Amino acid sequence: MNVDRRGFCRELAAPQHIGWPGIQRQDCHADRADFLLDGAGYEKTAAQRQWKNISHDIMKFKELLSKTEWEDIEKILFEKYPDVSDCIDGYKKVFISLLELIPSQINSRICIKNVFDKDFDDKPYVAVYGKDGILNKELPDFKLMNEEQESLFANSEVEYAIEFVAWEEWLGMEMDKETLQNYSISEIAAHCLWEMTFSGYDQAAICEQRNELNRIAKEIGDMSDEERKERLIPWEKIQEDLEK
Repeated sequence: MNVDRRGFCRELAAPQHIGWPGIQRQDCHADRADFLLDGAGYEKTAAQRQWKNISHDIMKFKELLSKTEWEDIEKILFEKYPDVSDCIDGYKKVFISLLELIPSQINSRICIKNVFDKDFDDKPYVAVYGKDGILNKELPDFKLMNEEQESLFANSEVEYAIEFVAWEEWLGMEMDKETLQNYSISEIAAHCLWEMTFSGYDQAAICEQRNELNRIAKEIGDMSDEERKERLIPWEKIQEDLEK
């Protein structure tokens, strides 16, 4: 189990999916309470109302960044993530770098939503993740997930972690339409900057960590059943320890 800086869990999964191979979000079960912006009772800002009037049939992340200003993003970062004060220059540096990079072609989209996991969280948090049309029931290890073929989870798109995705791929990803409807462009940019700098403000450093995670995932994938039982801790045991 990997607990990130916001306090929620990212579970290791078998499929080699887009994003970091081996990391798959597991937060779309039916007992999860989702708090969309309107549903949580927040008032729409003028920027959000204005953004809803803009056509966004296909909006890539690079285009979205070009439609906002650093000052607006900075304001939201301080508002949503108060602990950024010591590293705000790093976020600004990344923002400027993104405007200069050339996007890669990628068949994925960026999604954002407010979620709440009663098992791990004290309050809702903002989740940034990727989707590409693949359903959970289409995953090679779906049979290990103890889910019915016709369940909501089975027929929902896989939600995967994207903090280790190359920045050029981030820029080439489409923005999810529901995300565009629920958040202003400056909010989206701020939340994405927070997510993509999870492991630092330099692509080279992030790449090193991604390569190490890939090495670990491959090592686990190459283990025999006997080695896995001997060297790995079952998720059920982790859950049991957390509940104590």
